[in-house]
Amino acid sequence: MIRGAHRFWRDRHGTSAVEFALVVPVFFGMVFLLLNICVALWAEAALNFAVDQAARCMSVQPGVCDNVTDAVKQHPYIGPNVSPAFRQAVGASCGNNVSATATYVIDLGLGSLPLNLSASSCFPVQD
Repeated sequence: MIRGAHRFWRDRHGTSAVEFALVVPVFFGMVFLLLNICVALWAEAALNFAVDQAARCMSVQPGVCDNVTDAVKQHPYIGPNVSPAFRQAVGASCGNNVSATATYVIDLGLGSLPLNLSASSCFPVQD
């Protein structure tokens, strides 16, 4: 019996399968987290672009973009589905100030991590 146990512990067949089973979940978790971070960065960039375009439209084309709702309709947010909320700062010293906030949720499988996104842009009023 002791001779068989000694042979069992010295046997190295299947070591690669055990290492693979330990490493693969961590690897795929890191890959999916990286993909979610890339989508969150895309959402942040798209939010910044939409805010910039809305502030510019309100300054350059006041007849077409009278308020932030019209400006966002002219230049909508095109990105992941995060439902941003746009608002205009009244009486901004720099001109037309538009800001937006949104929440992107990273799904980690075992839980979720909310990321708060925000963007703000100010464009001088054109005469």
